[in-house]
Amino acid sequence: MLPGVPDWKFKKITLAGHATKEPMFLFYRDALDCVEYLFGNPIFANNIDFCPVRLYQNTEQTIRVYTEWMTGNAAWEMQVCTRPPFYSRSVD
Repeated sequence: MLPGVPDWKFKKITLAGHATKEPMFLFYRDALDCVEYLFGNPIFANNIDFCPVRLYQNTEQTIRVYTEWMTGNAAWEMQVCTRPPFYSRSVD
């Protein structure tokens, strides 16, 4: 059996000096519960990337390929892995 999906939570939001016609609510899920769900779900067990990767269309590494978030510049700049094969590779 798969682990249960994290529950939705909500909080009523009020801003002093800013009245609204209808009450405002913030709906969210606990981030730690979501991480525990993802790591505990066997569907995702072998499909989670922890290191960014640079993919290239050719062996000269002149044409960059972007397929998902971990192949983008933002992920690369946040966490650079210099251990092969995560540094860069060509896509055949």
